[in-house]
Amino acid sequence: MQTVRITGRVRNALWVFLALLAGALLRVWMLKRFFEVTGDALLYGGIAKNLLLYGRYALTVGTGETYPTLIRLPGYPLFLAICFKLFGMENYASAAWVQIVLELAGCLLLADFARRVAPTRLSRGAAFGTLWLAVLCPFTAVYAANPLTEGPTLFVIALAMWSVVRFEERPGWRPALGFTIAVTYAALLRPDGALVALAFAPALLV
Repeated sequence: MQTVRITGRVRNALWVFLALLAGALLRVWMLKRFFEVTGDALLYGGIAKNLLLYGRYALTVGTGETYPTLIRLPGYPLFLAICFKLFGMENYASAAWVQIVLELAGCLLLADFARRVAPTRLSRGAAFGTLWLAVLCPFTAVYAANPLTEGPTLFVIALAMWSVVRFEERPGWRPALGFTIAVTYAALLRPDGALVALAFAPALLV
């Protein structure tokens, strides 16, 4: 019985590894094929640079002068500022690599969310089905190839969903804190990110 259980765990771990490998390869291919730093990416990056160089949430105009701005929310410029600080100024590719890791972690959270909400007899199939759909979905995977808000937003939404179901199973400060961090950062990334809290907070309270 113990041998069967261990074998089952190894098989499950192998399927998870293969799914993550497939998802990583898809995102790396998209990074090589579709990576661009234009438009909003440069806008976010300019704010991030000014945060690091001058400690100001500001944009730089053509004359080289900086001026304070609220044209974008601070969540993604802060994310880029951390990446620039760790991996080099204007290293937008580093942000894309971090986003790939975050997206794959989000896929794992979604799979575990599905496992927890599905009936017991269907939980394993729900988890693996969700994992494979998440890692191989091209419409979400392509977001990791560009330094834009969508990649981190997908991760924090998955974290919020996972935290809600964890809190439902065992109420406590840890899942509540995870949920709070997720929905707060979602609102800092995009204006519509605040809807994540509106969607899931009632479930958390009930």
